[in-house]
Amino acid sequence: MSREVEFADRATRDFDETLTWYPRQSATAATKWIDAVERAVEQLEAEAEAGSPVPESQRLQITLLQTLIAVGKKPTHRMVYAVRDRTVTVYAIRHLARVELTEDELS
Repeated sequence: MSREVEFADRATRDFDETLTWYPRQSATAATKWIDAVERAVEQLEAEAEAGSPVPESQRLQITLLQTLIAVGKKPTHRMVYAVRDRTVTVYAIRHLARVELTEDELS
């Protein structure tokens, strides 16, 4: 089933911040970052339920899933999202080293 993917404000800010950081490291890395995010979005459109549960789901009392994003061989980020009917809402794109999401970040 094809779904519409929308980005919450937090996810858009996360994407923009990361996209600002990568070119300072390497133009190639920035291009790979965009490609990796595009692949993740395509995966969500096609099979959003394939994501894995996020650790903070129980604490936040909302069903959240994640898909991992890798620019190189190892994942560096996770795309955190919820599925409702035919819509996937991406709440955050977080580096794996960052702390868990808070309730404030979901609004």
